[in-house]
Amino acid sequence: VPDNGLYRFPETREELVRQTPNIVAVKVTDTRVDKMQESNLDENKKIDTFIATAEIKETLRGDLFPGDKIQIVQEGDNQKTIYEYVIKNGGYLEKGKEYLLFLTVSPLTRTDEGHHVYIPRINGQFTLNSEDAVIFRTDMSKQYFGEFQTVGEMKEILDTLVLE
Repeated sequence: VPDNGLYRFPETREELVRQTPNIVAVKVTDTRVDKMQESNLDENKKIDTFIATAEIKETLRGDLFPGDKIQIVQEGDNQKTIYEYVIKNGGYLEKGKEYLLFLTVSPLTRTDEGHHVYIPRINGQFTLNSEDAVIFRTDMSKQYFGEFQTVGEMKEILDTLVLE
């Protein structure tokens, strides 16, 4: 798996899963754009950030539970500022659509209520249909997980991994 110079991609699927605290199936219930702190150390610099609210449908890994509502952030606003890496890695999340997401916790941002905000991993965003079948995956995701077809099949893959 290539290194793009900015982000070191995990070399194996085991490494990717070890680095991913939450793997969940979600349904996006709302999207909006808001100003949030940029992911650097300048706490005064805020950028337009795309924020999706999603309801957890199923948890494959992590401490989120079905019915939990979370916020997921993606850089840019999906209007005037569109980040190429977001598009290449599955695109901006859409209201009403379902996804299988590999999520990390944002180290800098929290909701107004103090809850964590989540960030989709560059190589862990799969679009689902209403039967939890994968209808879109990136080429990079194929390198890690092949052509699995459903959330259930991903769960089976995860169950076979040795993550010590």
